[in-house]
Amino acid sequence: MFCENCGKEITPGAKICGYCGTPVTAYEQSIQTPVQLYKQSGSYNKLWWLLPIFVGVIGGLIAFFGVRKRSTKAAVIMLVVGIISTIIGYFLFGI
Repeated sequence: MFCENCGKEITPGAKICGYCGTPVTAYEQSIQTPVQLYKQSGSYNKLWWLLPIFVGVIGGLIAFFGVRKRSTKAAVIMLVVGIISTIIGYFLFGI
């Protein structure tokens, strides 16, 4: 099994993680792979931020749908960044 906090392998029956000291919950007693831990962590690739910044609303929508299952808050912020970058581009460049 693996630690929910740091992702390191925990010896079976341990009460705390030997690496970060996080208490092992009953939830973690089931065997989990690192891929499962990654999906549960809510993390996403930071390169998603490039889409709304450089492509505008379309990039914001693509990033929104690409990230929303992992982090709804980040997905909404990416959509707003896409809208704002489109407005700024319109006023600066008349695009």
